[in-house]
Amino acid sequence: MSSPEVTKGLATVERMLFDSCGYLVLKKVFTKEEISELDSLFDRYADEFVARNEGVATARSDFFKGNSGRSDYGKVLQRWTQESSVCASIFEHPRLNPVIEEICGKGFRLDHFPLAFEQNPGGEGFDLHGGRLLPSGDINFPVAYTSVDNTSVHTSLLAVSIAVSDMAQGAGGFVALPGSHKCSFPATDDILHARHPAVKSMMVQPGMEAGDVLVFTEALMHGTLPWKGTHTRRTLLFRFGPATCAYARGYLCSPAEIAKLNLSETAKEMLLPPYHSRYDRAVASQRSEEQLDYDRKVFGQPYY
Repeated sequence: MSSPEVTKGLATVERMLFDSCGYLVLKKVFTKEEISELDSLFDRYADEFVARNEGVATARSDFFKGNSGRSDYGKVLQRWTQESSVCASIFEHPRLNPVIEEICGKGFRLDHFPLAFEQNPGGEGFDLHGGRLLPSGDINFPVAYTSVDNTSVHTSLLAVSIAVSDMAQGAGGFVALPGSHKCSFPATDDILHARHPAVKSMMVQPGMEAGDVLVFTEALMHGTLPWKGTHTRRTLLFRFGPATCAYARGYLCSPAEIAKLNLSETAKEMLLPPYHSRYDRAVASQRSEEQLDYDRKVFGQPYY
C-alpha cells in the first residue's frame, strides 16, 4: 500500500472528506504524555468546573437528555496555557496550525475563549445546532462554509476539539449530520431535536481515542449524544476564524491583557481583535513603513 499523500495542511483525502462531511478526525495528534499533562489539568481544577443545571441545560429534547448536566471550565487561556507547555503549544502545533490556516486563512485568530468540559457517565448531550442556513432560509454568514472546486475549503468558524479521553464509537459524544454544512434547506425542529427517525439513523458519532483531534465547520449541524461510557468524557475545545471575523464577544480586548500572558508572539497575534492581515498581523505580507507613515499623517494613527 502506498503511503498517504502529505501536504502542508490537509492531505488530498483529508480535504475531500472534510469538504464532503464537514468534519474530520485527525489521529494521534497528541502523544500519551501530552494527553496525560492535559488530563492532569482537569483534575487540578476539578473544583472550578461549573455544572449546568436545568436552566442552562444543553439538551432540550428527550433524545439528547441525560441524568446530569455538562460541566464547563472557561479559563483555559488565562490559566492552563500559563501552567502547561502542552496547552500553550496548541496555538502553534505543527500538525494543527497548517490545517487551521488552510481552512481559515493566513492570520487566523482565536474565536471564543477556549473551553474544557466534561460529561459524566449518563451525562446529557446537546441538541443539533449550527447549519448553513438560518430558520428563515437565509445564509448563516457568521459560520459560512465555502469550497472551490478542487482547490480550497474555507469556513468562518472552525472548531478544534481535542479528545482528552477515549470516546468509542457508540459511546456518545460529538455527533453530526454529515454534509449538512452544504444543505440548501433550513433545519426544522424535527431535525434539530432528532424527532424524526431518519435523523437518528443518519447522524454519525465518530469514535476517537485520547490524543485525536476533531475539526469541523460550525456550518455543520452537530451536537452531542448522552454519554454512555463508564469513564468521564473530557474535551478541550478551541475555535478559530479568519483574521477579519469574530463570532463571539469574549476575547481579550487590551494589548496589556494579551502582553502579560506567557505565550509566544505568534500565539498572542491570534488573540488580537479581528482585522485584515494586511494591517500587519504576523503573516508573510505586511504593510510598508511608507504606508504606515502615510496613515499616521491622515488618521493620526498607523491603522484605520
